[in-house]
Amino acid sequence: MPLMTYQCSQGHQVTVDRDQLTSATIDCPTCHETIDRFNSKNIVHEVDASTGEIRQVVVPDNRIANFLKKYKLNICAAVFGVALSAAISLAIVEKDDRSQEPPQVVENQIEDIAYQQYFVATEESGVYKIEIKMSNMGDRQRNHLPMILVEFMKLTPGADGVMTATPVIPTAVFKPEDYAPDQLQSMEFVTATAQLEIQLPVGTDAAVTCLTYIGASDMKSERCIQNVNEVIRKAAPAAPAQETK
Repeated sequence: MPLMTYQCSQGHQVTVDRDQLTSATIDCPTCHETIDRFNSKNIVHEVDASTGEIRQVVVPDNRIANFLKKYKLNICAAVFGVALSAAISLAIVEKDDRSQEPPQVVENQIEDIAYQQYFVATEESGVYKIEIKMSNMGDRQRNHLPMILVEFMKLTPGADGVMTATPVIPTAVFKPEDYAPDQLQSMEFVTATAQLEIQLPVGTDAAVTCLTYIGASDMKSERCIQNVNEVIRKAAPAAPAQETK
């Protein structure tokens, strides 16, 4: 238990338990003068009650003491305020540092990749060669070689003449290592050609391709569904010509 001895301007002394003090000031019990705890001139000494040792006391600068007294803050509140200010300053510095960072480039924008496809029948029944020529219209260092999706569809005409397409098997996925293993080490993609030889599953009426950076689930995207609809449109029977009288 540290005991602190204070002295007022009249020379009266008072000894109190430092840990029990909650105010920045002490009332002199003799003359009732207000004693400023943080003014070093008012501190006589500190005594360790367990050993009787008198210690030198390091007190805050009077300007800090006056600040605490003015705003009626205790030491804990002051420490919290300093810590909070430091945290805010650090956050501002980090924010400023981030503002200086260059904007990050988003990699692999599938919309940047234009392609043409060619279906060629082979001598073997049901086997086709699919050639896909891709061109990277974006940043050649941003977009990598995409995956190729192939959907095998069965086309069924409805009673109203509208054709519907149903997948025969799960979507086939061809990764870059499947069709262009020699280009995997290249960090630049400008053009590429994929040549696939595919045995059409039984019941297939049409094969639809789509490029992706995501995977088979991307076949349900609006972009890939447009390819399916285009195949359906081309496969739809032509409307009969209307007779003119």
